[in-house]
Amino acid sequence: MSRYLPLFCVALLFSACQTVNELPGLANTKKHDGQMLYQTARTSVVGDVILRTQPSGDYDLIFSKSGAEVLQIQAHDGHLVATGLLARNGWTGPLERTPGLLRPWALLKQVVPYFDSNQTSAQNGKIWNATFERKGNQLVGAKVQFYRRGSMTFSFAH
Repeated sequence: MSRYLPLFCVALLFSACQTVNELPGLANTKKHDGQMLYQTARTSVVGDVILRTQPSGDYDLIFSKSGAEVLQIQAHDGHLVATGLLARNGWTGPLERTPGLLRPWALLKQVVPYFDSNQTSAQNGKIWNATFERKGNQLVGAKVQFYRRGSMTFSFAH
């Protein structure tokens, strides 16, 4: 057993360096890659994120940790498709009917248009509030707090 330990460690190291596949779907998007911390009262996950956005708020997102898909979201035209560990068995349906655990991801559609603006903060009453860090016109970070539903903290590469 101990002779396989170094092989296992090397395999684990290389799996942590995997990149995530691109999502098909949206054309003419702005791409943000980096890290994300997703937190709720019961869950805290840090991983790699690829986020493609349109000015309308439509977005594709892949959230992964050590090469394993944590969540894949496609939010287009009022419809959301979710797969991955956080989506359990997956879910597809209208944004306004997104179930509890996936609700913040549906609300992210309201926040996404601010990612490419020059604003340093935005909010929607007691539903969500967000702050944005920029270097020049480049978004380098965002923190989105969802009322009673956790938060998402993004850190984007240049």
